[in-house]
Amino acid sequence: MNQNKKLFRVHQQYGVYLLVSFLFSSIIGFSANKKFKGISQQQKGAEFLKIMEFYGKGQYFEAIELLEKYAEDKDNLVTANYWIGHIQFKLQNYDAAEKAFKKVLNQSYQEIPANLFYEYGQTKYVKDDLKFARKMFLRSFNKKIKRGISLYY
Repeated sequence: MNQNKKLFRVHQQYGVYLLVSFLFSSIIGFSANKKFKGISQQQKGAEFLKIMEFYGKGQYFEAIELLEKYAEDKDNLVTANYWIGHIQFKLQNYDAAEKAFKKVLNQSYQEIPANLFYEYGQTKYVKDDLKFARKMFLRSFNKKIKRGISLYY
């Protein structure tokens, strides 16, 4: 529970949109006996908290470096690649953002953060792939994510 409170504080302190329900179900989990590659879910939560602290401080390259290590565990692929794409978009590295978002879309549909469609749409919009961007914005609208802005595009 203490890790959950820390994640909320990071969210409030740095304004990070954490997709709370997605993160708690796929990252934290708090299954005390469950281990992945020798690392407990609680340790994974602490690692992710450190990543979000780098992100919140604008230390994007450090966050990406840790996210790439975090993605080495296949259970973290969706979350790590989503955040890599999000950060690469902020850095205006649109090709790298698109590559990361594609990796997320190649995973199981249930694991995909709903906000991904909007962010991937923005990436395609900037790259002037308007037809594909519109599809992503419609999916975002249908998921009730940023509905007004999604219809704008």
